[in-house]
Amino acid sequence: MNKIRTEISNEKPYWTALIGFILCIPAFYLITTGILFSLSGLNLIDPVQNTIGFILHPVVILGGLGLAFMINLFAVVRPSLHSDQSSLVKPIFYKDRIRNPLIICICLALLAAILLYGIVENYEIIPR
Repeated sequence: MNKIRTEISNEKPYWTALIGFILCIPAFYLITTGILFSLSGLNLIDPVQNTIGFILHPVVILGGLGLAFMINLFAVVRPSLHSDQSSLVKPIFYKDRIRNPLIICICLALLAAILLYGIVENYEIIPR
């Protein structure tokens, strides 16, 4: 019984996934308000900009996505710390968790949506 408790306590807690989810909220809010505005004309960005406008700053949105991605990536994938002189290949260990890869996928999907919107919105066909 004591061995089981030490194995469970050695696992990283769920806080990395929780912090990653919290850091993804501004990007998720930006995308959902943009979709709601495009589909129904409902403007939810103005009330937020008047009260806590720093949430919609690009540094907060992209920095939060990048930080959430890195925190959860390091929680899932760990490079080996011991070195072997005869080997050029360093092993990478993958820990099987469901929450952290899910947050990584959410971060990548939100980042892809923001970048795709930026490309499509600013794309112009220039006649020759």
